[in-house]
Amino acid sequence: MGKVTAVLLVLALSAVLCGCTSKHNGAYPAKMNAVVIKCENNSSEWCLYVTMTLPSTCYRVKYDGMSVKGNEINVYFTCSKADGVCTQVLTKYSKSVKLGNLKGDYSVRIYVNGEVRTSFSVNFSG
Repeated sequence: MGKVTAVLLVLALSAVLCGCTSKHNGAYPAKMNAVVIKCENNSSEWCLYVTMTLPSTCYRVKYDGMSVKGNEINVYFTCSKADGVCTQVLTKYSKSVKLGNLKGDYSVRIYVNGEVRTSFSVNFSG
């Protein structure tokens, strides 16, 4: 296999592994991480830190809000892709969401474009 063919194969594979998916006219981050820890300035409040990896500079993420109902925490984001030429560079988006002074067991769901993209359980103690 020639050098040019190998480089093109690596670039094509990278685009497949790191690309956003398009579904229902929406764009999704290639990767998302979320962690719940005590807020930096207020030790009695909890914060959710969300990071997303986007496949290019064309993608934008907007935080739409959160809700706490019973023992369920729902966090909402919108991810969209702008038209035009964009640099194919992985970009990071991060957001800190104050959850408040919570105690007990909760389910956390993170929505992107109206669909649950990740969910987990957390126990808020001490």
